[in-house]
Amino acid sequence: MSLRTFETIVDIEEDRRLVVQLPADVAVGKHRVVTVLDESTEVVNGQRESWKFPVMEGTTWPTGLTWRREDLYAD
Repeated sequence: MSLRTFETIVDIEEDRRLVVQLPADVAVGKHRVVTVLDESTEVVNGQRESWKFPVMEGTTWPTGLTWRREDLYAD
């Protein structure tokens, strides 16, 4: 079995229909298609908001910074 992933950003209209144009190299015939609707992120200017990673300004690590598990997690 060969799996391919196609990712795109779409607008869902009032009629709730979604039409997808696949590349020409996709074979004609029956295929199993899985659709995942990610409602947890907002798309602004073609970029998902959740993909904007925080930027920490500075040239050195803060004094006393630790990466110990005990300091990172409260369990």
